This record gives sequence, structure tokens and C-alpha cells, in this order.
Amino acid sequence: MGWFKLEPIGNIDVEIMNNLGLPNFGSMGSPTVTLSNRLLENPRKLPLQGCHEEHIFYAYLPESKIPTWFNIKNIGSSISFIVPSLFRIQALSVCSIYALSNNLKYLDHNYDAHTIINNTTKSLIWSHSPNVIGIPEADEDMMWLSYWKFENQLKGGDELNISVVGNEDFQVKEVGVHLVYKEQEEKSSQSTSEEASQLQFSVYGNVVPGNAFTVHPVSRKVFRLGCHWWDCWICDDL
Repeated sequence: MGWFKLEPIGNIDVEIMNNLGLPNFGSMGSPTVTLSNRLLENPRKLPLQGCHEEHIFYAYLPESKIPTWFNIKNIGSSISFIVPSLFRIQALSVCSIYALSNNLKYLDHNYDAHTIINNTTKSLIWSHSPNVIGIPEADEDMMWLSYWKFENQLKGGDELNISVVGNEDFQVKEVGVHLVYKEQEEKSSQSTSEEASQLQFSVYGNVVPGNAFTVHPVSRKVFRLGCHWWDCWICDDL
């Protein structure tokens, strides 16, 4: 089913939060969020948490608007763009705003939330289904932020399609992307605290799998990250 580690966001290094796309977290007060896990029967309300998985770091916040510094964004559940050639792209932060249909108070174990990054130029697809999902309050929205470390797998000119999808109860309203350049990420790595570096899953410790140099354009490769059912219908359709 996958492994993960929750950590209060207040304990996470500030530079990691900057790269995730939350530089102003300290001004948000002390909000809480309801989290659900496929292994738990009942959701739990907790202070804001960051979730470390083997290849992905992510967090949920009770917010309804994508931050302005996510300069690539689109209304709806998907967005496409060309990777710029002027800078070396080290990582992506993906932000989405979603709600539950019909004012549901919970998502069952089949919510099937996925963030999918499709490099159509290289025929590489990364599909992340999180171990933990944020549950918005009735008539409210939830923000889902995730950090993807690609290192040298994205090149200028690559066409990316990013989508956030789920079952019929998981309604995505907007998607945004924040590009993390190599120089910016290196600066963040140097300032990462000793405590953060000792985490079993570090946001800077594991690059998403894949090798863009060995993939033939006509042979599509799908990498499943996080927690997927063996018969995941979303991944089967990729």
C-alpha cells in the first residue's frame, strides 16, 4: 500500500516550504485540516501536516485560491505547457483546488485522487496517488500541494500535461504549477536543517524514477508513485 510519514508543517525547513510554494506559511495562523488514510476508518483533524513519501512530498491546506506565485495555472483539472529553455528545471510544485460533490463529509477508500504528470515529448508518465487525502469542510475547498524532484529529467522544449483527477465525488476546480530552478533548489538544499535531513523520506532525498534519455518516443512508460490499488482504473487508462 505504500509508506509515508506525517510531520507538522511548522517543523519543516522554511526553504522546503518556499520550494513547495508556501513562502508565507508563517502568516497563516494555526489552521487545522481533516486527513483521511486508506488504512484508517475515521478521518482525523490535525494541525497542518506535510506528508513524506518515497518520491513525493505534499500537504493540504483549507484554501480556495491558488497562490499568485504559481504563474502557470488553469481553470479545471488539467494544464499543459512547454518547459522553458532559459533555465535548468530541477523540480515542479503542483497545486490544485478541489471540493467534494454533494457536500460529502468524507471520501471513501475509493476516492482515487491522482496527480498525473505526462511528458508527452518523452512518452513518460508519472502517476501519484497519495496515501493521505485532505477532506474539506462542507461547502469549502481544499488545496493540495505536491513537490516533484526531477533533476535532469525535464528539458527545455518538453511538453507537459498535468492533471489532477479522482472519482465522481472528487471535483477539481483549478490547477497551477510552480517551476523550481536548479540554482534555487541547490540553495534550499544547503539550508535544510539537520533534523529534516534525518527523515526516512526527505523531499530532497529521492528523485522521481525514470530516465528520459533511454525512453523511445513510441514506447510509453508509466511510473506509479504513492499508494495505488492493484486494479487502479485511472492508471490503466493512461
